[in-house]
Amino acid sequence: MVDGYWGKPTANYDWCEDNYVLTPYVAEFWNALSSLPTLTVGLYFLLKARRHAYGYRFEVAGAMLAIVGLGSAAFHGTLTRWGQILDEVPMLYSSSVFLWIAGSLDARGRDAAATRRSDLLGAGLTLWCVVITAAYLNGGFELFFIAYAGTVAAVAVTSVKAARASLEPAVAKKYCYWAFGASTTLHRFVFQCFPIQQQRRHPSIQMPPRVPYVRRPLTSHHVVIIHRRYIRGRIPVPVGPRAGVLR
Repeated sequence: MVDGYWGKPTANYDWCEDNYVLTPYVAEFWNALSSLPTLTVGLYFLLKARRHAYGYRFEVAGAMLAIVGLGSAAFHGTLTRWGQILDEVPMLYSSSVFLWIAGSLDARGRDAAATRRSDLLGAGLTLWCVVITAAYLNGGFELFFIAYAGTVAAVAVTSVKAARASLEPAVAKKYCYWAFGASTTLHRFVFQCFPIQQQRRHPSIQMPPRVPYVRRPLTSHHVVIIHRRYIRGRIPVPVGPRAGVLR
């Protein structure tokens, strides 16, 4: 194994790309480069949310998605433990923000009780992230990914419900099936390939049984499922008194 600028990998795992091939300053050049689309989508979504005044929840969602892209680049670029933390922890927070939005998409601003429920959901998910992060930083590696997988699954369910409730039936069916099918296929592919490539690259590693390594396909697809009508203009952006329901 070639040691570059960042030294020997200290992360929990090392991906199948050979390290420091193109430059001594980037461990996995192509994996790091593949993080740029996530960063780009996050920034685009943030700008759209600000331009059309969707509310701070949507702006936070875009910012968190961009941070996931930056963290992923840091992880693959350095293969250090801190780079891994910068990659993985924002994944949980980003998914939790999307779960907050999907769980109260049309509730916030409708009345005081609905807004309070939305605030309580946001506070509860924040506490959830803090607890899981503390466990992760203290060695709870498997627990973190199980928690992340559960959060992503909850986002998938609530996003599909939100899309079915807010879009025309034909449009909702088309995009829900597309997002669910693409996400499921990618998750299944990663789940099957990750333990195999880790065992081949590091035969001494004992992978924990039945603990899926869940990457980010669904994180990008929540944007498509919930917000395509706003970003792509499928349905006009709400204006006037009812625009507050997006806050």
